Amino acid sequence: MSSKLLTLLLVFLGSILGVVGDFFIKSAGMNSRVDWKLIVVGSIIWLSTIPAWFYAFRSEKLGALGALYSLFTVIILVFVGAIYFHESLSATEWVGIALTVAALGLLSRFL
Repeated sequence: MSSKLLTLLLVFLGSILGVVGDFFIKSAGMNSRVDWKLIVVGSIIWLSTIPAWFYAFRSEKLGALGALYSLFTVIILVFVGAIYFHESLSATEWVGIALTVAALGLLSRFL
């Protein structure tokens, strides 16, 4: 596996883990009382991404990685919100998702 492909895979997996952490954090605040256990679990999941980021930052540009991470995270969060939390998307938000996918394509040339 090439270094660039491995970096892209690590960024994608880091995004997924970040969204899983976000899921626990959002779930912690869904009731009238904050569930601190879920906050701790979400935080531990976030921390688990550090080794992947360490490797990725060593081999690629910070700006490109940050942008890819943000784009991957937005796309995954939208789908988790829509599927699990039953959040709806407006037409404008769907256009934003399409532009996010287009941005991923444009950024891929920088990796």
